[in-house]
Amino acid sequence: SVLTNHKRTHLPESFNKYHCEICGKSFKQNRSLKNHMTNHQSDEDIPRPYKCEICGKRFKRKDFLKTHLQTHMDDDNEIKQPYKFEFCGKRCTNTGQLNNHKR
Repeated sequence: SVLTNHKRTHLPESFNKYHCEICGKSFKQNRSLKNHMTNHQSDEDIPRPYKCEICGKRFKRKDFLKTHLQTHMDDDNEIKQPYKFEFCGKRCTNTGQLNNHKR
């Protein structure tokens, strides 16, 4: 509804559920993210020296990486580890880590 959409504009950015994987900016609505993505269409040649050690995504600016890192944190500011190996109980932050552990 119009009222629900309006209320969302007053939420802090941490409540945004749509995140740009290139720069880390977040949005309340998917259509806003899609519109934003057009800004990155010519960004393929831009160097991205800042790497997320959790998922491997790269960013052109340190502040973009810092914003992105928040997507990996839970409410207690601990790194989320949603992937669990049922055999031993080891928890991982992504499927790549989990698969490496299984080997």
